[in-house]
Amino acid sequence: MGLVGVAIGVGLSWVVLRGTALASRRIRLAAHDRIGALWRSVGWCGDPPKDQSRTLAIVGITVMVGVWIVLPTLVAISLTA
Repeated sequence: MGLVGVAIGVGLSWVVLRGTALASRRIRLAAHDRIGALWRSVGWCGDPPKDQSRTLAIVGITVMVGVWIVLPTLVAISLTA
């Protein structure tokens, strides 16, 4: 059961991290300069919207840590009890 949980968690975190990297690259290539130019032409109206892919990467890394550290620890504790 523990191996299945680790496999699912690693798969999910890999998908999230891979998707985050791809989204971040696409946003930087397609929109970053254009949004900056738009913000300069409109005038001062606050800061331009930020890329949220870093937050998603933190979620993916947290899932990975949970799968590699927390889940095996819980399985080991349950087997010794």
